[in-house]
Amino acid sequence: MKKFIILVLFVFMFPLVNSAINIERNIYSTDETVLIKLQFENAPSSSIGVSDLSLYDNEDRNIAAPFYIVKFTPNLYYIYFKIPNTFDAPSYKFKLREYTYLENGLLKSSTEAINFNLKFREEPIISIEPAALNLNLDSSTSFNLNIKNNGKNSTNITLQFKEGNGTLNYNNFILNSGMLKQVSVSFTEPGYKTLNIKYNNKEYNLPILTTKKEIVVVNKTIIPVKSNITIPANKTNIITAIIKPVINFTNTFLIEKTPENAIQFVDSISKINFSLAKEETRRGELRFKNTFTKNITNIKFYVTGNLQDIVKLNTSNFDVIIPGEIKKQYVRINEDKSLYRNYEGAIILEYENTKLQIPVYVYFYKEPEGTTNKTTIIPKNEDIFANKSEISYKTETQLNTGRVLALLGIFFVVAVSFIIYYKARKAKKQKKSLFSFF
Repeated sequence: MKKFIILVLFVFMFPLVNSAINIERNIYSTDETVLIKLQFENAPSSSIGVSDLSLYDNEDRNIAAPFYIVKFTPNLYYIYFKIPNTFDAPSYKFKLREYTYLENGLLKSSTEAINFNLKFREEPIISIEPAALNLNLDSSTSFNLNIKNNGKNSTNITLQFKEGNGTLNYNNFILNSGMLKQVSVSFTEPGYKTLNIKYNNKEYNLPILTTKKEIVVVNKTIIPVKSNITIPANKTNIITAIIKPVINFTNTFLIEKTPENAIQFVDSISKINFSLAKEETRRGELRFKNTFTKNITNIKFYVTGNLQDIVKLNTSNFDVIIPGEIKKQYVRINEDKSLYRNYEGAIILEYENTKLQIPVYVYFYKEPEGTTNKTTIIPKNEDIFANKSEISYKTETQLNTGRVLALLGIFFVVAVSFIIYYKARKAKKQKKSLFSFF
């Protein structure tokens, strides 16, 4: 019985998470740089921003911090910040607030957190800027790394690449108290790299991603053959003699790879959230634009989760969208007026290897018995999606039934488990001859 209760509590206390959150080290000093890595198994529905990050001290007070976010891919982010010298708590918690993501077509949510300790003015004290970098080699092949000694003692600094290649104008030097050294770092090839910075018994591992446009090289050969010469198809030796000499040259075609943000939703809608009665409907249009310099073809639309039961799209495919063009996708919700439960999922726009998604939550609002069919009247020309960053529509009182039921379920399971355990112990004391589960 004890094992059963422990298992139940473990499942609820430690749910499966969507990301691995790692910190460079567990102990820092004020004026040092904290580096945190967020690796998602399923990419968040929207990009991580500063508003999604928070820092708490050991008394659970929200503390302002100068966060910097570096996005490598939709699944990989780095966050860094310099610890202000006003921080005086012994420990802090970095937290990623609740975010949504798609897993096997279902919309889910999660939050992440990690702790680190603070030792006030523990020498040596070095800060770096930037602490993570995504560099486009088409724009620049180098950057300046600023390393500053914020401690009282001189410190020896050593730099070398642990992963990937790059060029440094300094790789070893002594940094005196209060001094700043600017190191030039340059690259020739794209890829993931790690620059190790050692000072005394501490180190930083600076993640760097270098990218560039994809280049496709096509080789062509011109064979000058006189027009009055006929070459039999089966006479290979004649062909060999005639094509001497051969003029070779190479044509290089620069093909731009379509970027991930080539298509964007015009109205920047982050999510759609409705509470509807059975016979209520909603409708509107999603506008999207080609911000790239080339035509984009085969744009697909579809919905996930159980949204296909109540969300209707005007079309599932757009053949082409030209540069600067804005197209519209019409969306109708509960058109058949058959709503009877909650619905969750997302509207997906997909092109090439990129997916844009808008999370959708539709909650079933059951009207009290005895009331007449009451629906919210929407003007005929009203667009529920226009000029809104978040669509939220309530009939009267919107209840987050999914969360309420989940909390009630957890409480019920734990309570029942405790009662069973208590009765089992009591029965065991009274009649030890009875059979046992263990």
